Amino acid sequence: MPQPPRFFGPILYYAASWLAASAILTLFALINFYTLEPTDVGGTLFGGMFGAIFDLIYWSCAALGFCFLALFRLSGWRVALILAGLVQIGISALWRIQYWQDYENEELILSPTPGELHVSILVGVAMTTIGIVKYRHAQHNSRPHSPVRSKTVTQKTRSTNTITAKTIAAFVLIALYLVLPLHLYLREPLPYCAFSPSGQQLSICLGEDDERIIVE
Repeated sequence: MPQPPRFFGPILYYAASWLAASAILTLFALINFYTLEPTDVGGTLFGGMFGAIFDLIYWSCAALGFCFLALFRLSGWRVALILAGLVQIGISALWRIQYWQDYENEELILSPTPGELHVSILVGVAMTTIGIVKYRHAQHNSRPHSPVRSKTVTQKTRSTNTITAKTIAAFVLIALYLVLPLHLYLREPLPYCAFSPSGQQLSICLGEDDERIIVE
C-alpha cells in the first residue's frame, strides 16, 4: 500500500492547526478592539445604527472561525475558545472603565452603550466557560481506561486520511483568516471617483465635476 505524502504528516497538521487558531484569535481580538471602542454617534443617521450592524457582522465572521475550528476539531480549538472569551471580557471591560466619565456626559451619545458592553462581557464569559468545559472533558477522555491495543492497517489508514482532511481544512482557514485580511489591509485604497476600464464606478465621487480616475 502506498504511503501518504510526508507533508500531510502530524507535524504539518499541528503547525497548520495552531496557525489557523492563532490567525482567527488575532483577527477576533482586533475586531473586538476597534468595534467595541465607544464613539460619539450624535448627529449621525439613525444614531450610528448602520455602523453597529456592520460591526456585528464583522464580529460574527470572526467568531464563526471558532465554530469552524470546533467543527473540524482542529488541534488547539478549545484553548483558542478560552482565550477568545478572555479577550472579549478584557477589551469590553477596558472600554467600559476607560470611558466611564464620557458615559456620564448626557451631551454625548456613545455606541456601544454600557448595556451592550455588559452583554459583550457575558458573551466572553460564556465562550470561556464552554472552552474550559470542553477542555476538561477532553482531558478526562484522554485518560486510558483500558489496555491500549495496536492499531490495524485500516485504522492507521483512516487516521492518516483524517489528518489529511484536517490539514486541508486548517489551510483553508489560514487563507480566510490570515491571507485574505492581510491582502485587504495591505492593498492600496482606491482614490475618489475611481472607475474600471469598462466604465463601472468603483468608489464615490465628491462632486459632479470630479475627474474620473481609471483603475486597471
